[in-house]
Amino acid sequence: MTLTYSCDRGSCGSVQCPQNMACYNGLCSCIPGFEGANCDVVTAKKYTGIYKVFGNCIAFDYISQINYIEQGPNAANEITITNFLNLGIDIKGFIDGTSITIPSQFTTSYDISGSGFYNPNNTQIDFKITYYDFTTVKTCDLKYVK
Repeated sequence: MTLTYSCDRGSCGSVQCPQNMACYNGLCSCIPGFEGANCDVVTAKKYTGIYKVFGNCIAFDYISQINYIEQGPNAANEITITNFLNLGIDIKGFIDGTSITIPSQFTTSYDISGSGFYNPNNTQIDFKITYYDFTTVKTCDLKYVK
């Protein structure tokens, strides 16, 4: 993975940051996907587990199902939501703090994108998802409760 930062790197010339950290304006901070005092905690791990999913989609009935969220295989800030909406597909999301971005993903039958917010107080994720099944656009408000 290659990371590119747009801040002034001049103040970082002689700064040596520990593993999972990068220099920003002369100070070492966690790179995306890591957190904690020593940046040794993988952010995605707190999102992993079994969730009960509640919500509805426009042009779709009320949803109640179980989903599993696991750490993604490619980056420390990546998650995979398995069997999304019981459609038999897995989708990827990327974590930035408590926000989750689901970039546009094309499967054999769907184009899916959206965003979410993780509430650490109740380990709940609220998602706003849009998916297109090549005939109808559906918008879903989903609540993932651990």
